[in-house]
Amino acid sequence: MASMEKKTTILLAALLLLGSANCFSQEKVSRKFELPSIPDTLRTIESRFNYVVDHYWNRFDFSDTFRIETKETEEALVNYLDLISRLSAGKGQEHLSDLMGKASANSLMQEYINKLTRKYLVNYDSPMRNELLYVGAARYLAENATDPTLKYNAIQDTTMLSLNLPGTKATEFQFTTPTGEIKKIGDVQGKYTVLLFYNPDCKSCSQILEATKRSEIIHKALEEENTTLVAIYPQDDSYIWRKYIETVPDKWINGCDNGMTLISEVLYDLRVLPVFYLLDSNKEVVLKDVPLKTIEEFFK
Repeated sequence: MASMEKKTTILLAALLLLGSANCFSQEKVSRKFELPSIPDTLRTIESRFNYVVDHYWNRFDFSDTFRIETKETEEALVNYLDLISRLSAGKGQEHLSDLMGKASANSLMQEYINKLTRKYLVNYDSPMRNELLYVGAARYLAENATDPTLKYNAIQDTTMLSLNLPGTKATEFQFTTPTGEIKKIGDVQGKYTVLLFYNPDCKSCSQILEATKRSEIIHKALEEENTTLVAIYPQDDSYIWRKYIETVPDKWINGCDNGMTLISEVLYDLRVLPVFYLLDSNKEVVLKDVPLKTIEEFFK
């Protein structure tokens, strides 16, 4: 069954690729994107798929600045990201690192390719969001980018995106409850722990907090699935936090980070709030930095 599902995924990817190729050929553009020609000796879907991925950029001139900020280049990159996202995480990262190497033929092109890649793989509202895949690009740029700003941002991304990856033990930290009690995240009981980092003073956080309160799926998980929700304000005990406390549901554990070690010691990627994590009973990360709907889908 697993083999059949894998072949089906590869077939769908190939069909998507062919569909995008038709779009490119129908448009009259000066620099259309050209797919590689697959050798007739490759007969299986998997071998043909792998050939396309390996040779995807063969006919693309990375030194041609006229390809920057074009619809064709962006569409080609989106299709490529979709293809390599179907590979194992390690393989996908290798391909993305190789792409950044090819793009180094022109510093402006490299910056543009990275901007697009980050837009689709890192931006919170992207349906293609895949931070683990983007780590491949970030690592390459952190070591090889010649532009100081690009290099610095890549180093930041490499550090932040590598924190608390799915399958790893969540970094331990302690927090203070409204009564002044000191607790550790590792001591929280439950088959699952929904960990929510928030700031009640920001609009998007307030919206997510209200949506989480109203979520019947989350409510059911807390009632029936032996799940605990821990909401953490990653800053000191303050008026901002105190005025929000009374609105927190009784079923939640609410805390703040006195001393702000979460931020000062860079224990979690908290550059953009709110942030959801899902931990299992051993406090290993199941889901990292996902939207509320992904948490809800897990418990459906």
